Amino acid sequence: MRRGGLGLGVGTFPVVHRLYREDEIPVGVKKGDVIVSIDGRATGSFQTLMEIMSDKEVGQTITIEVDRAVFVDTVLVTKRLSLPVTLGARNQ
Repeated sequence: MRRGGLGLGVGTFPVVHRLYREDEIPVGVKKGDVIVSIDGRATGSFQTLMEIMSDKEVGQTITIEVDRAVFVDTVLVTKRLSLPVTLGARNQ
């Protein structure tokens, strides 16, 4: 089994801080997004995110939920997005 990856760099808390392989970035994911869940499973830490991803395969489509900070007029609000993602090869 070839394990799938998101092509993202996340910190201790699953906040996207780096986008690997710019041509393979999941559509709709941006730096600063907080990954809240993968396929309905909460990702409260980097370790939990890695555990969830451990059985995902290249080419598999998953759903990730992210929280994104956006400005509405002059107010910063958090918007939750559900994004379908097809996994590429995992960075080694």
